[in-house]
Amino acid sequence: MSTTSPAQTLEQIRTYLLEGFPKVTIAHTGEARMGTVMVRVTQGRVDRTVELTETFLDANINFPQPVDALRKWDLIGRLKSLEGGSIVRVTTSGLRDV
Repeated sequence: MSTTSPAQTLEQIRTYLLEGFPKVTIAHTGEARMGTVMVRVTQGRVDRTVELTETFLDANINFPQPVDALRKWDLIGRLKSLEGGSIVRVTTSGLRDV
């Protein structure tokens, strides 16, 4: 079971997203237990948003490595393939364009 806090998970996700985008901003950090956290990624003049659900951020025995899942699902590739202003929701079951 993972002992990573939601705040640590957010920082790991931010670090992962920086591999593909020069600017990554966590729009809401707060208590990370408020339903979702929005993360804006910027490439040039184009912004895209990642919506992380609470269940995804709350790593548990059934989902211990959130960043590994993002790599497997190729979140960076998905974001780069979408037009500006797009939102990708991340849940424990995968990625969904919103």
